Amino acid sequence: MPRVPSEGAILLFAAAHPEFVVDHAGLVNSQQILNPIEELDTTEETLYLILTEAEDGFMDRREFQEQAIAQGLNANTFSVYTSYSPILDNPAPDRWSLRGKRISPAVLAAYGSSRRQRRYVRSEWLADGTLRIDRELHTVHSAVISIPSALVRYVAGRDFMAFDADGGSLGAIRFNDNGGSWGYSRFIEQRGVGAGEVVRLDLNLAAGTVRLSRTQPIGELG
Repeated sequence: MPRVPSEGAILLFAAAHPEFVVDHAGLVNSQQILNPIEELDTTEETLYLILTEAEDGFMDRREFQEQAIAQGLNANTFSVYTSYSPILDNPAPDRWSLRGKRISPAVLAAYGSSRRQRRYVRSEWLADGTLRIDRELHTVHSAVISIPSALVRYVAGRDFMAFDADGGSLGAIRFNDNGGSWGYSRFIEQRGVGAGEVVRLDLNLAAGTVRLSRTQPIGELG
């Protein structure tokens, strides 16, 4: 799996390369002013323009995706670019901005407390060591499932091979460093899962596999 170079390695490269300049604060800039519209492909240009107009410089994934689709992107393309594009950043769970954009932590916190919808989430460790996560989906288009913060360290940066209850392959589920995960499209399509329903993840951490199923809420909202 490809590894991202360390910050120190990137700074050394930039300092030795004539096309970059490193300032006293360690920020890397291009010697030549670049025009994003000329440098970006059509999809990234669309995402760039959406986030440039975003209030406070960031959006939650649902709003970001809705605007992208309104601009002509399809859900699969949006999912791919939000997983790999170098111009995008994910400064907090379910928050998207342009990479390098300075965003106040206070603004992020205020946004979350005022707009976050409470969704059903439940987690538990089973007797055999399986980590079980029940999570309500707010959308089925490029669905994202976030892991409770206390459990992120068990899954961060990992890929899990997914299976249904009968052992059928469902592809791979990928977790980012904040505990957000993608890759549920095949399961959602095959099982006809709708927005507002609860998906169960039974994660075998040692084997790197996850069994996906539908379930019913038990107890309180997360």
